[in-house]
Amino acid sequence: MGEYHVRGGLRIAGQITPGGAKNAVLPILSAAVLNSGKSIIHNVPEITDVFNTLDILRALGCEASFRDGTVTVDSGGIGSLVVPAELAKLMRSSILFLGSMLGRFGEVELSFPGGCSLGARNFDYHLEALRMMGADVIKDCEKELLLCSNAKLTGQQITLPSPSVGATENILLAAVLAEGETVIRNAALEPEIVELADYLIRAGAKVRGAGTGTIVIEGVKRLHDASHSVIPDRIVAGTYLCAAAMTGGELLLTGVITDHIRPIYTRLSDAGCTIKDGKDYCWLRAPSRLQSLATLTTEPHPGFPKCNKGRCL
Repeated sequence: MGEYHVRGGLRIAGQITPGGAKNAVLPILSAAVLNSGKSIIHNVPEITDVFNTLDILRALGCEASFRDGTVTVDSGGIGSLVVPAELAKLMRSSILFLGSMLGRFGEVELSFPGGCSLGARNFDYHLEALRMMGADVIKDCEKELLLCSNAKLTGQQITLPSPSVGATENILLAAVLAEGETVIRNAALEPEIVELADYLIRAGAKVRGAGTGTIVIEGVKRLHDASHSVIPDRIVAGTYLCAAAMTGGELLLTGVITDHIRPIYTRLSDAGCTIKDGKDYCWLRAPSRLQSLATLTTEPHPGFPKCNKGRCL
């Protein structure tokens, strides 16, 4: 595990624009295999998970390039249905190639995903949903392999036991080219789900209800080339605000979607911060010393979706 050495005592102040959202771009890159053609994705952050995902795409046979924040993927030449184990084990989001590869080819071999050290996070919701859609799924725990096959997926009524983000995304990816209609109930509500749906719609998918508890996907025969710009990272934006607050700083965030970060305003205001925002900016000024939040209610802010119980991808 790496180390961080922090020397405190300085205010964080100034102006900054967060980059594209990691949790939005990774599902979109996984979805790029679905259209049998070209996808152009803008506002892509230069992070390790993006580079690892591009390596997976190349290993499958895609042409993939990254320049000046824009990724171009041509998935017309895919010749392998095996996600290399050494790449799959680098990150949790490799699990999303299950839905996209099954959706297009009806077959995929994928090692158990690896990645961040957040403890065990089950992906059985993903597998059960894909089985409901007709996929033959073998989970080989000894070899840590997922073997999925079937000639054609069909739409189903799927109710998730909890609103798993990853399972919602995998079902979306599998359903856009499936035969018939798929309905996801108790779907995840996060903005990244809406973002994936927006990309798929740009590519010709028929999706409605993303961002609500019920998503309906009408399968189509094929997708087409698409271009999309990734939303700013709300987690990075919120982290910048908290960093400025805890150091008595003053910060102007630009290029943000304020609806995505507004739920944390209440806590920062309660701590003594002054916050103003507009359509695409947020300004925060913190006091020299934050007020204690120990006596405040622990009830979640109404802007947050209900917390998932357990740790499911």
